Amino acid sequence: MPSTNVRKGLYWSDRTRTWHYEFRFRGKKHNGDTGMSSSRTLAEGYVAKLKEQLSAKEIGMVLPSDSPTLQELWEEWEATQKRQVTDKHIEDVRRAVQIHAVDLLQTRVGQIDEIALQRVRNIYLNAPDARRSEGGANNVLKLLHALLNWGVPRYLPRAPRLKPLKPQEDPRAIIWPEQVQAFLSHADDGGWQAMYRRSGHEDYLRDEQDRWPHSATAMRLMIGLGLRENEALTARWEWVDARRQIYIVGRSKSRKLREIPIPLWLMEHLLALWQARKKPKTGMIIPERRDENGVEHPHDAGFTRKPCSRCAGLLKVHGLSPHRLRAVFATTHYEIGTPPGQIQQMLGHKSLVTTMRYIVQRPKDQILAQAKAAEAMGFTDQIEGQQSPTSPQKSDKHKTNKSKTTVKR
Repeated sequence: MPSTNVRKGLYWSDRTRTWHYEFRFRGKKHNGDTGMSSSRTLAEGYVAKLKEQLSAKEIGMVLPSDSPTLQELWEEWEATQKRQVTDKHIEDVRRAVQIHAVDLLQTRVGQIDEIALQRVRNIYLNAPDARRSEGGANNVLKLLHALLNWGVPRYLPRAPRLKPLKPQEDPRAIIWPEQVQAFLSHADDGGWQAMYRRSGHEDYLRDEQDRWPHSATAMRLMIGLGLRENEALTARWEWVDARRQIYIVGRSKSRKLREIPIPLWLMEHLLALWQARKKPKTGMIIPERRDENGVEHPHDAGFTRKPCSRCAGLLKVHGLSPHRLRAVFATTHYEIGTPPGQIQQMLGHKSLVTTMRYIVQRPKDQILAQAKAAEAMGFTDQIEGQQSPTSPQKSDKHKTNKSKTTVKR
């Protein structure tokens, strides 16, 4: 932004519709967004407070702050965000504040810096009674930063933030193509139905059985079309072109329309569902409810998480998330020879690198590739149809003696 627009350290940005600041302090340039759009006077007070904090920090002083404590900031955030975010997100922030950052509850947010956040992360990772990972620590700090960042225009000049740790990546779960029909068969009854009945949870089955067809249809859309979970939960009948057997993703993450051919098995399932719903022309395929005004509402995010995990557990596949069903779609197409560019287009990725992360190669294919590579190098390795070099082999002498013995007999 050009410095010619600066007036007393402040200028208005038409792009962000807020007041920005730009000034020099002790020869160092400082600029940024005040986050305020209502009054220039408030923005000037923000800049004055920022300069005061810079002066105090230069000589090692800690200014008495009128900012609230972390506990008070969280209570204020919850009161204002309760109707704007999901209950799960509110619960996650509450756990991050009251469990993992319990030592900072009575600390004023103006005094929380990177060192305090690093201490929270170390306590989380070194807990003796729990198994903690770098990914969990990053998630806790992400929630704390979101809370502190919410208080930036009100109480803080900036929110402290740590660089996320690089987590250890585990092998990702996947359902192989030959397991898809068994997986969808379990999805039709919600998964683990027999186990619930054996344990006497009949009431749970009666309460949940009306939700199983919705989760099964959503998982079919994810496997058959490579949709994300939110794209499957918000799928609409008007986006199904039955004449061309094409599904048009009308609301995607990239905000771009994409057309995906519908396989015959999925088209038959949608046709049966369409006829059971009395052939609607518009509306959601699997709406969660319809309010008093007739407006349809989709299921919440994560609706298929538990059914997906239960159905995969029956196939001895653990840790399968709904998003990994896109990997089933990509891997199946890769194995049958679909060009990666077409897989990329159907998944809606901007980069082919992202698409290749969804493709999983079978371990047996890698074993065979290693064996062929060893044979090309001149080594004797175990290839399909060959005997392992580590297995005991009888010498030619033993074969000769055996044949001679047979002749004598």
